[in-house]
Amino acid sequence: MAAGMTIVADQLDAFQSAFDAEVRRQMSAEQLQHSVLTDGALSGQDFTLQVAELLREGDPGDSISRSLYLMVSFL
Repeated sequence: MAAGMTIVADQLDAFQSAFDAEVRRQMSAEQLQHSVLTDGALSGQDFTLQVAELLREGDPGDSISRSLYLMVSFL
């Protein structure tokens, strides 16, 4: 779901401050930390077309829940 809005340019700073304050009020310190959740780690030997095709076949396919894997020790 998406939504849009229009903000008058001279009110942008006030909006940004209010938005930031509200997000900080509603979220925990842990939620505010940048993190990337992955579905697993792949080694260099997993970096093949066959594995990529298998992963794609098992992916639900929508952009919200698309699988994400971490490549470790590529060299």
